[in-house]
Amino acid sequence: MSQKILSPCVVILTALSVEFQAVSAHVTPAKEKTEVHHHTVYWSGTFSCPGCLWKVRSMEVGPSNAIAAIKTTQAIQDFQPDVVLFIGVAGGLKDVRIGDVVAAQKTYCYEAGKESSTFLPRPEIAEATPRMDSWARTVNNERAWTNRIQYTSMSPAQSLPRAYIGAIAAGEKVVNSSRSTTARLLQRQYSDALALEMEGYGFLRAAYHHPGVDALVIRGISDLLDGKSQADAAHSQGLASQHASAFAFELLARLSTDQEFLTQHNARQVQQIPQPAPSAKKSRSPQRSMQTYNIQNSGQMAIGPHSQIINHEKRS
Repeated sequence: MSQKILSPCVVILTALSVEFQAVSAHVTPAKEKTEVHHHTVYWSGTFSCPGCLWKVRSMEVGPSNAIAAIKTTQAIQDFQPDVVLFIGVAGGLKDVRIGDVVAAQKTYCYEAGKESSTFLPRPEIAEATPRMDSWARTVNNERAWTNRIQYTSMSPAQSLPRAYIGAIAAGEKVVNSSRSTTARLLQRQYSDALALEMEGYGFLRAAYHHPGVDALVIRGISDLLDGKSQADAAHSQGLASQHASAFAFELLARLSTDQEFLTQHNARQVQQIPQPAPSAKKSRSPQRSMQTYNIQNSGQMAIGPHSQIINHEKRS
């Protein structure tokens, strides 16, 4: 008897075009390459591995934690995915070299704090889901992910990259000097952070509010703060994006062997199957029926005292 092919869904977000192109190199495009939901265009395709045919929905969202949070929430609502990933480049802070990969076990929002005569940090942290953290460590230890790297003539390999599972820092600044105020803050207050970027915290905070979805940030190191312009001119962003994508898709392939994950995927599919509406019996005599609509505010207004119950009567 043939084995059932499962189709879990992953949504992949990137900030830059070069990151999106590196992701797309691993995806077989669908017949209809794009889908539009709520004025947002997603690219649609599949990623095949033994026993699984991943449904992949990806998009380039631009930089900033705020945008990443909005787009992550929207994508989860649109597709109800099993996994969400943010894949892209980052600046190296310590222990890493250009081309290395960092899978973020935790992400600091380093700009949270109080501005006084000096800046007083009040750290906020978002973490990868436990399953993704564990599989990232497994992929790193097995080292097979480097076989998935798809180099181009513009980004030749210098040496095999290394991968790390650790902390990264996310803010709203492009930092291009190790002597800058932000760089010194990170060295002093977030000394375990390996890399610096601009979207991971917002992405993970949005995913946190959807506990059935696994989430992880994966970054390739494209520069080391000092010498950023020279690194960019040497196409280091393309190299770093390809390495991060290779790590990500190897992780998806390994995740397809996780029986607990697949069982939960099947359960989610069953829950999402629409149930037939109960048949209504016709009444022979006129009668008045009551319909109640519960309108709950969301977004800017908290649910609670602001909720309204509006009763509408109509004759059936």
